[in-house]
Amino acid sequence: MGGDAQDEIRLDLPASGPYARIARVAASSLALRLRAPARRIEDLRLAVDEALVLLLSVSRGEEDTIHGRYLVSDESLAVELRLEAPVRPLGTAAVERFGTLVEPLDTRCRVDAPTATVVVELTAQDD
Repeated sequence: MGGDAQDEIRLDLPASGPYARIARVAASSLALRLRAPARRIEDLRLAVDEALVLLLSVSRGEEDTIHGRYLVSDESLAVELRLEAPVRPLGTAAVERFGTLVEPLDTRCRVDAPTATVVVELTAQDD
């Protein structure tokens, strides 16, 4: 993220679908601060959804934890989601599927498969 001041919000959730929705809602709510168009915020929500699906694919369920870290500034939002102690590393096919699904979205995404970490970024202005 840029050199401007930023807020950091952390959110730890059980690794299950109903709780994962909280991470998505938090991301879209924080994105409202950017005054981005609704279409871009929806793209962020979709990218976060797909990131959560990817992480949940290697979890044992609610006994695992998804750590969310949200970095918010006047210009951008970065959402880092990490699964603590995944059952196995994220597979190449799953990571490629994630990339295919988020590629057309108006976000930047990156995956660190060995640490089961996904980062989704949204900027205030079009790139």
